[in-house]
Amino acid sequence: MFDTPTLQKLDDDDLPAFIAGRGLGLVLFGSHNGKPTLAQSHVFAELWADRLNDTRFGYIDALCYEAAKKDYAVRMLPTILVVRDGRVTAKLEGFHSHERLETALAPRVEEIARAA
Repeated sequence: MFDTPTLQKLDDDDLPAFIAGRGLGLVLFGSHNGKPTLAQSHVFAELWADRLNDTRFGYIDALCYEAAKKDYAVRMLPTILVVRDGRVTAKLEGFHSHERLETALAPRVEEIARAA
């Protein structure tokens, strides 16, 4: 079972409040039994957990919570949403290496953090 302490487990009811929260958040859509999701979660947490203290990290099992998957047009697992003050500012679909996540997300997250 998925278990990374830096990621808040979310469901259909929790996700809208998480996204609407103030500040920067990253949400990982995945599956509880998917090896790519588990691997991605560790890369995801490692990249950002120590970088920005005020970043919120969430995880939702898209296989169990279809409404959230539909609401945010998640077509592929894993998918990462970058959220800021109630808005989805970026989406990255599919499994990506540590280097790819760094390249894709670092500039967006840092730009959002500077604007805060």
